[in-house]
Amino acid sequence: MRIKIIILLIVAILSVAGLFYVESRQEFSVQEKNVASEEYWRSQIGARGAKNAYDDITLFINSNDFSKPKAHELIHVFGGALYESEGTKGLSLCRIDFSYGCFHEFLGRAIAGHGLAVVGDLNRVCIDTLGGDAHFCQHGVGHGIQTYFGYKEGDLLEALKVCESLPENDPIGGCRGGIFMEYNFRTMLGAEAHPRISDDIFSPCSNLYGNDQLACHYWLPDWWSRDLQEKDNDPEDILRQMGANCKSMSNGSGGLLETCFMGIGNIAVTISEKFNIGVSELCTFASAESGLAEKCKIGAIR
Repeated sequence: MRIKIIILLIVAILSVAGLFYVESRQEFSVQEKNVASEEYWRSQIGARGAKNAYDDITLFINSNDFSKPKAHELIHVFGGALYESEGTKGLSLCRIDFSYGCFHEFLGRAIAGHGLAVVGDLNRVCIDTLGGDAHFCQHGVGHGIQTYFGYKEGDLLEALKVCESLPENDPIGGCRGGIFMEYNFRTMLGAEAHPRISDDIFSPCSNLYGNDQLACHYWLPDWWSRDLQEKDNDPEDILRQMGANCKSMSNGSGGLLETCFMGIGNIAVTISEKFNIGVSELCTFASAESGLAEKCKIGAIR
């Protein structure tokens, strides 16, 4: 009960800011601030309807050629306004553009507000709305579930049990993907968001089994990369270290090593855009002649 109360207080505070994003808060010009306001989009949804308002913010973002983090933050703001205006039925209006920010914000608030009883219905809406792309939406469900339970290792295990009960979920990128990203980065704590700290680079994966363990190893490189990028601005060094980390695991059987390299490929896409260097070259750095570059490339297009 105490955790639930804390979560609801956090959501209430963050509804003003409209921000559930792990990167530092983006700066908006004076003329952009209305559009970065959740209150503004609530009023637009009320006046013009949710679909028209969504079209408006999409046009605004595309017309201003915003960076991906800024575009993602803005659509997060809209996702919050959409949930507060339409309730859970508004989920079907979210789209996959701008790194799925509408889904993330909307689903996080819905689960925090309604509890686990609504998770099954939200998962079904993801499937019915997006079909083969449902995992993008289910990823947001995972974020909400982990936030609901909290951030201790025992909370992770409870969250994964809920995820396991949901039908038609991608074993790596769907609900489990959202759970591990939220566990690793606490993104939905808004201004209090921070990556988890551990001296064990393979925690908590060694205590998991089956698909949970596979998904955990897939999302580890994303966690490693945040710290590595803060310490080093050389993409070759960053990718080589992540590759070395994967190869240093004591148990690489059952596809864990290959899955770890696929996770490197996943984060290599972001690093490629940041440093303007090709994903294929980054994967070659990570592989270091180990023959795992192809697994990395698969992760980049997954």
